[in-house]
Amino acid sequence: VSAGFGIKGIQNQFLSSTSLREYRGLSFSIGGDPNATTVANMVFVYYILKRKVTKTLIFHLFNSSNDMFNAAQSGAHSSDLQHELDYLLPKMQKQTPANQSGWKMLNVFIGSNDLCAICEEGLGSPTEYGQNILAALERIRSTVDNVFVNLSTYIYPIQLHTVCWVLMSYFEMQQVGMIHVDQIYKLTDGSDYCEPFRNSSFVLHDYECPCAHSAANQTIMAQNVELYNQALQSVYYTYKAMNFPTFAVAYQPLPVDILSFPITAISNIDCFHPSLMAHQWLAKMIWNMFYMQQAQKPSTLIFDPAAPVYCPMDTDRIQIL
Repeated sequence: VSAGFGIKGIQNQFLSSTSLREYRGLSFSIGGDPNATTVANMVFVYYILKRKVTKTLIFHLFNSSNDMFNAAQSGAHSSDLQHELDYLLPKMQKQTPANQSGWKMLNVFIGSNDLCAICEEGLGSPTEYGQNILAALERIRSTVDNVFVNLSTYIYPIQLHTVCWVLMSYFEMQQVGMIHVDQIYKLTDGSDYCEPFRNSSFVLHDYECPCAHSAANQTIMAQNVELYNQALQSVYYTYKAMNFPTFAVAYQPLPVDILSFPITAISNIDCFHPSLMAHQWLAKMIWNMFYMQQAQKPSTLIFDPAAPVYCPMDTDRIQIL
């Protein structure tokens, strides 16, 4: 999701370079395209330094000049975080040498691909997922000073698949929770919106999330979303207790009601990834929650494309409690 795959949906035809593309510059967390509704662009309303955010990119592996600090890889699992850090950490150290004492923000949004393999024996366990997240954060903490991590919960295992490491120079890092991917299939099941070829039942998400194709497996995925989020919360509480002076972790739950989405909030490339409409909404939800303590954060997020963006005041601070 963070790599921006399929954001603009089918452009004229399914099999084209403009359709099967990563629009990283529009990604909800780190996109840097002009006037894009993204967390990164909201930060830069208040931050007057040279941008190091990502721009639009055609799908392929790391391309430093375009990816910048977006190390997300489409299709990645939590076990791939170390590989993403192999790219990100040298990039940070090379391009921000004069500001090592400044704070950096890192957004972590990963797990749907793990969930999509949960029905395979020995793959995607919540314990392994939590260990992968913790190992990645420990590597960051031991390598870079003054980092704020934003950990986001995953939304719906049958909804979206995503990976996201994002760095915005001289800010902090947060954890974003898991989404219920299973609800995406309930929203889009049987719709011709999801079928890119006439007279064919081909749907790309059938190949992206093999564990989502039966009611039994969808139940397993839904149950494990909660276990994945518990693993993220455990990581958050671990760092909260340690209270490091140069490393902080915030946890952003994303209790998204996917069934409140219009179907056009899901990309018709695969009816799995979010469309531009959903990316814009997610950016606003995460930004607004930056300034809420854990007890104030909403228990359910209902889709509203007209949702306002909170404008922080001088007294506001990004919350980690």
